[in-house]
Amino acid sequence: MKKINTLFVILFAAMAFCGCGNSLQEAQVKKPDSIQQKEQKNKTSELFEVKDGVLIRYKGSYQTERKIILPESVKVIGKKAFSLSEKEKCMIYKLKTSTLEIPSDVKINEYAFSGAGPLKVTLAEGRKMVEKSAFCGMGKYGSDSEVILANSIEVIDEYAFYKGECVKVKLGSGLQQVKKYGLNGVIVRSLPDNLKQLDEESLGDSYKYVHNMPEHLERLGTHCIRINKEGRVQISASVKYIAKNAVVWENSGNGDEMGFDVAEANPNYKSDENGWLYSKDGKIMYFAYLIGDEFVIPDGVEKVYKDGLYLYEDGLAKGTGTVIVGEDRVKFF
Repeated sequence: MKKINTLFVILFAAMAFCGCGNSLQEAQVKKPDSIQQKEQKNKTSELFEVKDGVLIRYKGSYQTERKIILPESVKVIGKKAFSLSEKEKCMIYKLKTSTLEIPSDVKINEYAFSGAGPLKVTLAEGRKMVEKSAFCGMGKYGSDSEVILANSIEVIDEYAFYKGECVKVKLGSGLQQVKKYGLNGVIVRSLPDNLKQLDEESLGDSYKYVHNMPEHLERLGTHCIRINKEGRVQISASVKYIAKNAVVWENSGNGDEMGFDVAEANPNYKSDENGWLYSKDGKIMYFAYLIGDEFVIPDGVEKVYKDGLYLYEDGLAKGTGTVIVGEDRVKFF
């Protein structure tokens, strides 16, 4: 009986020792909330300079790839918050791309990403607009970057991505309007079918990467598209308004590859086999292109937009000697 009691005591002591060991281990692993909060605060102060909810500067390095997580205290991203340091500007091709997701309730100030390092930025669902000049000047030092827009975004405001050299933008399906200079200068591979309005200079040179116009597009603003090569612009049945000089062909010398192809069902405009653009009733001519010394205004035309006549003798300079046949029976505007 004595031996049994002794074994029981030894076993109980061993169990107690193991329990104490686990408690000690848990105590070592789990830190008090106050310590964890202090460490998190220290880490935040190392990577971000925040004042009154505004992110003044991201202090992390672009020399290592990382996932950037904005502190919950950030409600606004300030001007040039993600700009490169002077040292990083001198080693641009050695920098690594970091990822960043911006919550929908965080405002992006003008030029917030001007001069930023290589980033892959995602705008979270719930945001309705990309703010004015938010990404203007992004990548101006040669950093390749990408911005992915939420499907909830309906409007790209003025100059939002203007002069965004080396920047690719993936548009969401809900986009409806691009305001003036909104995407001018960045790389856009496709336009969503729900897009309805392109304002003045909205796409600019970025159109050279796009092959088709949106099915539901309604309005094309002045110089909203600049084409640096040949190619006719497809106009769907939904288009209601095309500004004078909505499309600019800058380096084309082939009239057969310029102009418009308008859907027959469009109630406002029509085109002919030359790609020339008219009002639906044929009484107004908005665009025509001809290489040669004689241009004949088609029968039925009553008004001609003169700046829409591309009358080239050599394909490069406007021909001053071109004869316009029928100009005495039309009104130029």
